[in-house]
Amino acid sequence: EKDPVARMNVLLESIQGVAKEYASRDHAKRLLEILALAKQIPESKREPLEAASEKVCRVFSETYAGRIQTPEKIPKTELAQTIQALFGDHLRVFPASKKKVQLLGVWLDVCEIEHHAECIVSVSEALIAATTVNSKDPHYKEDLASRAQARERAFESRVAGLEMMQSGAHASETLERFKSALSERLSNPAAKNGALAGAKLAQIQVGQKQFKEASNTLRAVLKRDPQ
Repeated sequence: EKDPVARMNVLLESIQGVAKEYASRDHAKRLLEILALAKQIPESKREPLEAASEKVCRVFSETYAGRIQTPEKIPKTELAQTIQALFGDHLRVFPASKKKVQLLGVWLDVCEIEHHAECIVSVSEALIAATTVNSKDPHYKEDLASRAQARERAFESRVAGLEMMQSGAHASETLERFKSALSERLSNPAAKNGALAGAKLAQIQVGQKQFKEASNTLRAVLKRDPQ
């Protein structure tokens, strides 16, 4: 089928025609094919796709979490890889999704369970961007409390992911990002672990012989936590 809209409809019918409430390789394969076609499909024609895509994303995440069983016996690592592909493509096609913050939160859960540092950092940064107050975002006023909670969690996760990367092959190229993330935590009065982040930052600065910067950082730590 050459017409991308017609091809999308055929693939959607094949997914929706067999209602599988569990993770299915075939469903994931077909959905990823549809999402790859999305650039050729007018936004006005994509509405049926968004609901179907959200359902497959939900079913895969629920299966990964063990709340749904699948007869296909998909290894957990494969489920995680498929979730990465599904969620990434879904949010690329539907960047203004009402469920964007929720989806990013679930995706970040998977990254953290898998101890995938690069995934943790990239998804936490996407979640930070998604929870930035923006009056042009039609959903920014919805559930502000949970958005603030998700944003704080994302900042903490970014620090953890970047810290994991300091013991890997990307340590040198991510060190400055790690320092910046620690500095944000120290300077943010709402951050729960701000003093700890500051202490880590000072330790790095001493290691780099940035003694003046380390001294200023330690003053900020003591000001924040006199004990």
